Amino acid sequence: MRRDGRTEDTWFTFSYTPLRDDDGAIAGILCATLDVTDQVAAKRGEKLALEELRAKSEALAVVNQAGAAITIEPDVERLTQMSSMPALR
Repeated sequence: MRRDGRTEDTWFTFSYTPLRDDDGAIAGILCATLDVTDQVAAKRGEKLALEELRAKSEALAVVNQAGAAITIEPDVERLTQMSSMPALR
């Protein structure tokens, strides 16, 4: 579909409902359309981020024997937008 002068992928949900006359016969069809492009893009982004996180071979968090000095792997910080993991402290 062309939007704002450029071609982009779009996704829609369609719902069809028969329109009946007074005798109950189908006289037409109502087609309601909902643009779900933003939801699909968000879900794809979430899926890619989760796959990237699962693919990491480095440790997610490192603590010493006393349970201090927590280190979070930089990509995990970027993906989760977390700068610390207080639950491990």
